[in-house]
Amino acid sequence: TFRLPFNYDQTDSDFDAIHIRRGDKLLDESKKEVNKYWKSRGYNHPPVNYIPFEHYLRYYVKDDCVSRGVKTINRDVYLATDDPIIVKEEIASLIKVNGTRDGTLLVDGCYSLKFHFHPTQSNSTAETFHIQHGGPKGDCVSRYERSIAALSDLIILTKSRTFIGEYNSNWGRLVRLMRISMDNCIKIEKGILGVNETVRIKDVRIAFGSEAPLPSGL
Repeated sequence: TFRLPFNYDQTDSDFDAIHIRRGDKLLDESKKEVNKYWKSRGYNHPPVNYIPFEHYLRYYVKDDCVSRGVKTINRDVYLATDDPIIVKEEIASLIKVNGTRDGTLLVDGCYSLKFHFHPTQSNSTAETFHIQHGGPKGDCVSRYERSIAALSDLIILTKSRTFIGEYNSNWGRLVRLMRISMDNCIKIEKGILGVNETVRIKDVRIAFGSEAPLPSGL
């Protein structure tokens, strides 16, 4: 077990969460989007085979500080990724340029972000964090530990105030599905296809790719 350094209550979560799926997705599903991203920045040949972490932070904008009349907005951000070593290196590089003494990252002159990883990723030598990786399939103890870690990630992503991810990943689509709840405060009205119950979806932001979610597994 482990204790999160922020409010974990689903009804009043005070942290954001970002899901960064790389690994085998970069070989197929995400490859087109990666090439598109780098081409838009003038690269015919991508310098790396993934979309950088910095791109996921574009939703944190200075206008939010202006609209609220504050200088800084502090946020805890939980990161779930199968590429923790590289993501940590990216964060360290960003902090060198726009960081603070307490190790937070200042984004767009407004948001002060403090990042948190799953405790099992605190060891920088851990090369992977995917259920299908990290040892022989016959190693039941290792697979059990990774399964529990992955499920805890899923719950944390689901309960976050704002979730940033993408629908190329089954995980991203499942998180969106689990962030849907019935909205009892809004009157049920007749929809295009008949009488539809009104639902509420907790804040979901798409890092890249299609914004039309398919069912998880498709």
